[in-house]
Amino acid sequence: MFDLYLLYKSKNNIMQCTTNNIIEKFIKKNPYPEFKEMEELQSMRLDLDSEYCIFNHNLCKRVYSSMHHPNNKNYVDEWVNSIKNLGGSQTLKCNLESMLLFSPIAQCKEEEVLKKFKEIYDYVITQLN
Repeated sequence: MFDLYLLYKSKNNIMQCTTNNIIEKFIKKNPYPEFKEMEELQSMRLDLDSEYCIFNHNLCKRVYSSMHHPNNKNYVDEWVNSIKNLGGSQTLKCNLESMLLFSPIAQCKEEEVLKKFKEIYDYVITQLN
């Protein structure tokens, strides 16, 4: 029985490494836009643009760029807490929507990347209240 557990755990680790590699390749191929570019992309969405500043941009970029890291949850928690403390839940929601609509996630077709971002998205939504 113990051998089966080790085999299962080993297979899980290999699958997680493969998923993380796919996500990392996507991130490298599709870097998070610079602040100026994000401002231009959001220009038609004043509700989102008004809540997006360079500080929030850097936090969003860090979350995006670390999606493949095993400790990504720490970055997400830092992002959630920092933005909520400075601007509240509305700012956090707008920044999350900006990532969804204007980062490379918006054009992504990679199932693993989308699944990971959905995990982040769903978690952040639970933190809004």
